[in-house]
Amino acid sequence: MKRVVFFIFFILLFSHCGRPNYPKIDASFERLDTSLLAYIDEQGHFLPDGSYIEIEERENTEEKPYYICYRTPSNSYYTVIKEYYHNGNIYRKYISLNTRNNLFNTDYYFKENGEIEKIVNHDIECPFTFDKILTFCKKKGISNIPKGAINYTLPKNTTTILKMSYKENTIWFIEWKKTNGSSELFFIDGNTGKLIEHRHGYWSFGDRIN
Repeated sequence: MKRVVFFIFFILLFSHCGRPNYPKIDASFERLDTSLLAYIDEQGHFLPDGSYIEIEERENTEEKPYYICYRTPSNSYYTVIKEYYHNGNIYRKYISLNTRNNLFNTDYYFKENGEIEKIVNHDIECPFTFDKILTFCKKKGISNIPKGAINYTLPKNTTTILKMSYKENTIWFIEWKKTNGSSELFFIDGNTGKLIEHRHGYWSFGDRIN
């Protein structure tokens, strides 16, 4: 029995290795913490624990979500995004990169009465996960991957990582910006992790991938 418990603990521990300050979300019901609105007005967007928080409030009361709360832990690649109905009940919660693009892991949707409506696993479409991309970057010596609230203070020469669709497949795009102004580009198959293309120079969304 002790071996089984230890094995489960090891799996849970290992599943978060390589994820600096990886936030956790679940299917539990919650309401908007309205005290955060007053805190932002009085203290600014940084919480005592170093997290960056931002809350958008929609003017159209018929539109959902009415509130969108972004919370980025310090020293983290990730942002927790929680959306709320006008009554303050949770509408949706999910995890993205700190650039607020690319969804990861589990996405929870709720009915207005608080019941869970549906659960979406974003990693199914892309088995080669962001954790594996970080390992790839480490092996290649790719640096300057920004952590924390980069929308608030974006450093220069940051490495861009995007998950996107290409020819009905999901791929990863990495633009490693060098200090000399040049860039090194990597295109990686989101299913197998195979390097599709590697080149130097600038890339835009209109460019062709070989």
